[in-house]
Amino acid sequence: MNRQDKEIAIKSLKKNFETVNGSFLVGIKGMTVEDTLVLRKNLRTQGGSMHVAKNTLMKIAAKGVPGFEDLIPYFKEQVAIIFAENDVPSVAKIVAKTAEDNEKFVIVAGCFEHKAASKDQVVFVASLPSREVLVAQLAGTLKAPISTLAYQLNMLMTKLAVALKQVEEQKQK
Repeated sequence: MNRQDKEIAIKSLKKNFETVNGSFLVGIKGMTVEDTLVLRKNLRTQGGSMHVAKNTLMKIAAKGVPGFEDLIPYFKEQVAIIFAENDVPSVAKIVAKTAEDNEKFVIVAGCFEHKAASKDQVVFVASLPSREVLVAQLAGTLKAPISTLAYQLNMLMTKLAVALKQVEEQKQK
């Protein structure tokens, strides 16, 4: 890799560090090419991408970027960085599932909204529901009181109609 290629790699990494919502630093030592290709394919379906670069290039790219500076000590051995463009929990689920299924794939650390995160925090984010599920739960929570009010008003109207019917039947007797 010549100097010009290294500069391009550093610029690309720095741009990703500055623009993504979340990222995961993972150990890939001993993973097969096939496993890596499957992982990359799964990540793409959720708006994620995996980048493998020399540790020195990642260290240079991370300098000056909040949150990622804290990850510099972890740039050792064979690591890759996984970027989550939009839906961080969905990408985190793929990362956690891969770590569960493949003992050679190890979660090292993460970074969410320019704040460093430990391995445990990454696993916690993976346990969160996706954005769509959270929005649906919020909508259901907001809808519940209105639905209850509508049901209660309907029941009052029904009770009133039944009472009027009974009064009418008693007057006819």
